Amino acid sequence: MATISDVAKRAGVSVATVSRVINGVQSVQPASIEAVNRAIGELQYKPNSIGRNLRRSETNRIIVLQPSIANPFFSRVVRGIDQAARAAGFQIMLCDTDNDPAREQMYLDMLDCRVADGAIFITSCKEPSAYRPIAERHPLIHCCEYYDDDALSSVTMDNVAAGRTATQYLLGIGHRRIGFLSAYNKYLTVGQRYRGYLEALTAAGIQPDPSLNVESGPIHDDQIWDATLKNAAQFAHMASPPTAVFCSSDMVAIAAIHALKAEGVRVPEDISVMGFDDIEMARLFDPGITTIYIPKHAIGREAFRLLLKRRDDDAAPTERILCEHSVVIRSSTRPV
Repeated sequence: MATISDVAKRAGVSVATVSRVINGVQSVQPASIEAVNRAIGELQYKPNSIGRNLRRSETNRIIVLQPSIANPFFSRVVRGIDQAARAAGFQIMLCDTDNDPAREQMYLDMLDCRVADGAIFITSCKEPSAYRPIAERHPLIHCCEYYDDDALSSVTMDNVAAGRTATQYLLGIGHRRIGFLSAYNKYLTVGQRYRGYLEALTAAGIQPDPSLNVESGPIHDDQIWDATLKNAAQFAHMASPPTAVFCSSDMVAIAAIHALKAEGVRVPEDISVMGFDDIEMARLFDPGITTIYIPKHAIGREAFRLLLKRRDDDAAPTERILCEHSVVIRSSTRPV
């Protein structure tokens, strides 16, 4: 018995395209429609009428796309999504994209096969315009990261403002020479936090020193630790080292403290270190990490609420929800 994959192979198109043709989706090119219908006839393929007739609102299942299972921040957001989903009688399908656009698209194609009601991106791999055609057919919600695009709803925080808040805290306890440490990646949030850092320094009348902005080259999440150990050590060897370092995440901050201690630098006596995210390890680490708290569970819950709202009402307006942040003071920082 022929399968939908057999039809896709015979027609020279994707499985998602075959599904769109079967379900009458209007966005398929006429040539592809003809090829699919011809392949269906040649193979005598019989679509599953039950699956074909299911409305997307009847699956009670959503796809959650995250870039890495190695990042503890994402796991807390996922827990918030899952708790809200289970309370509403939904299941989640957790998909690791590894920041690969092709893998992400593979998972998104499942929506056209009616496997799930919609998708939540914890981070996304492509420009927002690439998602608009999909968003016309299925509910798509961004959380943690967002684009300035009215076509997609999002739940996140103002990372620029939070970057300012972190830097202003360090300025407020007397630091003037403040470094910024990040592991390079594709996330918009890192650049936004750096922008907030620059804005806070400028507002305080301090000319930002480019030598104090230290980052690695392109890396994956599982390489952040090793890259940060190498990069953080640079601060210890500067002729005029910073008295404080603002790190783009708690994982970067923890690695930085390891590296600085290995170089004989005391934290916070010689250099204060501030993180971002307030993951569980920030509280348990020694010294405890001063950080920016993000309501990770709330972000996940709100993302599911928006998806459900969009699923139940195709005409629902797009929304952008910004969650509050705050400074959590622990022992990795101290006044100059």
